[in-house]
Amino acid sequence: MAQVKVEANCTRSRISGGSSDARRIARHASQEIEGLLGHVDEPEIIHRDNLILN
Repeated sequence: MAQVKVEANCTRSRISGGSSDARRIARHASQEIEGLLGHVDEPEIIHRDNLILN
């Protein structure tokens, strides 16, 4: 019987704005964000300083 080692990667982050805003801008170019939301609070949804890799 063979043993199989399974590794899972998990990432967590705090996002700028709400989850509904994130869903609305998903798969859109950066230059479209202000038109979609009517505002731009932060230039990115997830900043690398708020990203946790496990």
